[in-house]
Amino acid sequence: MSYQKKLEQRIEAGFSAPTRVTVLDFHEINKAMERAHVMRSEQAGVLARALVRAIGGAVGKLFAGIRQRMQQRQAMAYLRSMDDRLLQDIGLSRAEINAAILHGHSKDSRQVQAGGAISGQGDVVMTSLKHAA
Repeated sequence: MSYQKKLEQRIEAGFSAPTRVTVLDFHEINKAMERAHVMRSEQAGVLARALVRAIGGAVGKLFAGIRQRMQQRQAMAYLRSMDDRLLQDIGLSRAEINAAILHGHSKDSRQVQAGGAISGQGDVVMTSLKHAA
């Protein structure tokens, strides 16, 4: 089948024949492409900022967890270095050190801090470890 015949069939089916692009059409197409590029760039920026925030938050939580674990280990080592009488004076037994540091209370739910002070909410506060050592 010839090109002319195929074109006639397409026109009859409702398709228009190819037309020439004018200079005005070219400028309109160019403007539309520029707008699309700007919109795509803006969306990429929004996505990149959200991604950076999410990654930054995750990394921050990771380092906070590492820092907390290091402080807990330091507090445990400090309390383990105390003799039994001193531990008893602050309301702990040697078996309760881990619970006091990790969970903020001893096994019998007493609220103890790692500096010898009593916490109002049961949180383990590892203050004065630097000063006590």
